[in-house]
Amino acid sequence: MAGTRLIHNVLKANLEAARICASPSRKVGALKKVDIINPSLCDRALDKLALEDGYTNTNIIDMNPGMGVFSQTVHDRLKPRSHILLEPDERYHERLASLRADYPKMSLVDLDGYNWDTYNSLFGPGPFEQPAFSKDYIPPSVQTLPIESGINRDLLFIGNLTRLPNARRVVSQLLQTCYLHSWIQLFGRIRFILWMHGDDKERLLPAQLQARARPSVIADGCCSLTEVASTGGVRIGRGFQISALGRAEVRKSLPKRPYSADGRLRLKVQKDIDKLNRWYGHKATRSATAVKTHQKVVELEGTTAAAIRSYLAHRNHEVYTVDSYADIPLDELLRHFKETENVPPPPPPNDLTKDITPEQRDAFAEFEEEYLIPGTGAAAHAKSVEDEQFARALVPPLLQAWEERNTSPVIIEQIKDIYPSRPITLIDFQPKLVPEYFRHEDPEVLNKRYLTFDWITRCLFTLRAQSVKIALKSLVPGGEYLLDEIPGGKGKELGRKRVRCLSVDELIMLSEAWDAWPFKPEDSEWGGYSRDTTGEEKM
Repeated sequence: MAGTRLIHNVLKANLEAARICASPSRKVGALKKVDIINPSLCDRALDKLALEDGYTNTNIIDMNPGMGVFSQTVHDRLKPRSHILLEPDERYHERLASLRADYPKMSLVDLDGYNWDTYNSLFGPGPFEQPAFSKDYIPPSVQTLPIESGINRDLLFIGNLTRLPNARRVVSQLLQTCYLHSWIQLFGRIRFILWMHGDDKERLLPAQLQARARPSVIADGCCSLTEVASTGGVRIGRGFQISALGRAEVRKSLPKRPYSADGRLRLKVQKDIDKLNRWYGHKATRSATAVKTHQKVVELEGTTAAAIRSYLAHRNHEVYTVDSYADIPLDELLRHFKETENVPPPPPPNDLTKDITPEQRDAFAEFEEEYLIPGTGAAAHAKSVEDEQFARALVPPLLQAWEERNTSPVIIEQIKDIYPSRPITLIDFQPKLVPEYFRHEDPEVLNKRYLTFDWITRCLFTLRAQSVKIALKSLVPGGEYLLDEIPGGKGKELGRKRVRCLSVDELIMLSEAWDAWPFKPEDSEWGGYSRDTTGEEKM
């Protein structure tokens, strides 16, 4: 009982302190910095992270610790040799400074973690400006580890990105440093753990293939992402609906809804037959009702017979008239209809497609997808099902959100664990060994390759439901001929794949093809893309 009362008092005190420090907002619904107020949530999250395995006595950079509740728990678990608290908000300074008595390895630095120059100051030789740095500040000593040697556990970065609505720009820049080996990634592959708003998480860890876009692809190429804790829920709206395969286990077959003209006609006839069978089973209790039932059955028998005759005429490529199959009774019509189930209709007697070449067939299929098949409705749903079955069958699956480690994050209770109440998540970014394409020793070449990869990914995923060949036309005029530069005859097959199903390796393959393409316009390097003019927050 006493322990429960103590926990309640701690939560109450933390909540009051968070309310005092909460950043005011002049806009309704504007994003606020979310503070962690429940130590229990921190313990559960750190249990899942298992940082004690290799991160004890490490160096920690803690950006925007706010109340410091999560910082205290991390410090208690890891016993770091240095723990830098980057907190520019003065309303938190008194509380954070008071931690120094119990945590002498903590150093409060009044600099903004969103400013890249801050990190040059942290590791610099000094002098360290006052009052941003305390007089006894000692810069952390971090060893450098080659990226081929695995994660560098001599430094851990923790951050709370809920303060600004454009925090997704910071995430994008952090991911970019994993490719370019810059920022703290100069020391090797440095792990970073970030609190962020829920909608920002959906851009990095989409739960539906329809939502896969440029940010998640960039993340997939350089980091292994784990959703450690979350308030739950998925992004909804156009393009972000629940999985095309439904909430249950992935189905092995396509949905029952028919997409061919023959299937739609069969469905219509089957509805008439089902209605007739229901009336056959209708039992009348009065003579007057019995008469009406008989009349209705006779009427439905005529309607059903006409529907089956129309279907058989269509199936056999005949012109339907009232006399078509008129001499065949209903029982025999029903038998004929039953026999055609799961049997493809015969080809037209004058089938002009039987003499066309495979190249002509491919050309028409491309024309049909680009101009004739609608982007919504049954055709789009059929493509979504096909793509999701393909993506889930890969090992590992195409989306990191589908992997086992992301199936059961720690649940964050918004009312009890955080303030103010907002959908948030904690994501663990563990940098991977980037593909060989991004391991060039020349920084200028490496930067150029990343910009090419980023631009191609951005352009193609604006048409993510289209085939790669069609989407390549959006790069530059004649962009579809980029597929000819892919060795081994793989370009043709790659061109048929839809953009949202592309792997990182396949996008790198397209980037290499762009580098080698002799016909790319000289004045459209990276498509004329400028980070300053597009705005990274719109990614």
